[in-house]
Amino acid sequence: DPTIPALTFRTWVLDIYCCAVLSFVNQFFGFRYNSLSITSVSAQIVVLPLGKLMAATLPKRAFSFPFTSWSFSMNLGPFTPKEHVLITIFANYGSSVKKIE
Repeated sequence: DPTIPALTFRTWVLDIYCCAVLSFVNQFFGFRYNSLSITSVSAQIVVLPLGKLMAATLPKRAFSFPFTSWSFSMNLGPFTPKEHVLITIFANYGSSVKKIE
């Protein structure tokens, strides 16, 4: 459905957060003798309540850029499956970081 927004403020914030945290954790645990790997499924489980919480708490008003006709809203409505899938894709990228030898 092309009418459902996917690249929202929530998506970008949770994308960057999940990618950074998973890459750091997997890199950190990769130095162990018995290396431990955290997959994107853990992020997928954690992100759903966070996305719904952000949908409930972020302001709905539109922010406009001075001297332009551009504006954006931090909250475009309920947390959508498209957002959830995009966050999972980014988390999968972050969890695939391997140990540097």
